[in-house]
Amino acid sequence: MSEMQKFHICNEIGGPFLSIFKILYRDGILEDYAVKRVFVRIYRELSSNAESGELNISDIGKRADNGDITSIQTFHKVGEILAESLHNILVQRKIECLLFSAKFPTRSITWNPH
Repeated sequence: MSEMQKFHICNEIGGPFLSIFKILYRDGILEDYAVKRVFVRIYRELSSNAESGELNISDIGKRADNGDITSIQTFHKVGEILAESLHNILVQRKIECLLFSAKFPTRSITWNPH
């Protein structure tokens, strides 16, 4: 068996090996805390600029790439929510790399707990 065959990225029906869809978090499920409206709400809470109009995750991401502190803090806060919720799963299953997809801006993240 090759090294790649040892890793499972899909479940038996072709979906993600591990879905955050049903993981309980606060008053709902984790997926509810990693969606556009949460990114935008956190961004607006942290921003001193009461910006109106449509804002999406890619806008916040572009601003973060350009060094905007509020945008960087927004991703940091969402990262804290994900880390708090996924920590035990990552440790127990020895997961070293996460791939977020769907409407979430796709990022591959190498997790280092140390």
